[in-house]
Amino acid sequence: MHFPTTSKTLINSLHDGNDVSWQSFFDRYAGPIRELGALKGLTPDECDDLVQEVMLRFVKRSHTFRFDPAIARFRTFFSGMIRGLIIDIKRRREQFTATDNKSTADMADEDHALPDELLDEALLLKWKEFIKDNILSQLRKTVSPLNYSIFELHVLQNCSSRETARLLNVSLPKVYLVKSRCIKHLQKFCRQAMQYAPDMELNADEF
Repeated sequence: MHFPTTSKTLINSLHDGNDVSWQSFFDRYAGPIRELGALKGLTPDECDDLVQEVMLRFVKRSHTFRFDPAIARFRTFFSGMIRGLIIDIKRRREQFTATDNKSTADMADEDHALPDELLDEALLLKWKEFIKDNILSQLRKTVSPLNYSIFELHVLQNCSSRETARLLNVSLPKVYLVKSRCIKHLQKFCRQAMQYAPDMELNADEF
């Protein structure tokens, strides 16, 4: 199971009780956790419970967990925790549903009903969308409002270069120049993002 790679700095800063780090951790993982719960058959309310329980469980364990890639990847540890909590939630559901006689073993089999490869792909795509949104946000802060509008209209919305120039009242050469510069920024931001997610292929052509 592949979860977004977590930087050593973020994980180790959690030990200090840094509120900003905890918020960053929550923002980074809440979506993929909820997505996994849905793929494993949890209801929307149960997915919310899963997110809360995963976070609470990790808060308790964060005092002893240490990020050491030489021993095990963080996401291996994290995905095992999530799988266990999914089983716990399904077990609680069974206790409150008189007609459901599934055993824990049955629920474990059901948990593996979808191939991990499909789950990996779904989670990775979800995370990739989040990373791309963050990269575009970085670009928006890096270039001028006009230049971002040119890039957005021409590249993101597939408007022709001539139409972009006409709509924004700029020269055609400026459209070409802005596009080239923005793509260089995107390439840089993609390389930076992949430092923390080396198994995620990401390039400027995907925008």
